[in-house]
Amino acid sequence: MKEQPLELYTKSELAEILNVNESSIYNYVTKGIIKAYKMKGTRRIYFKKAEVEATLTEIDPK
Repeated sequence: MKEQPLELYTKSELAEILNVNESSIYNYVTKGIIKAYKMKGTRRIYFKKAEVEATLTEIDPK
């Protein structure tokens, strides 16, 4: 079976999806909420879609 391609977001894409500032994304990374990745020799930061989705939790309605 063929592997699914790895889906990545840039910092600006993720900020737009979550409707927050890019500085908020930086704060999430420094607090360990979201893991960030980069390719060797580059400065651009990427986020794995599956890991971002895994950090989302359901709110218990009361």
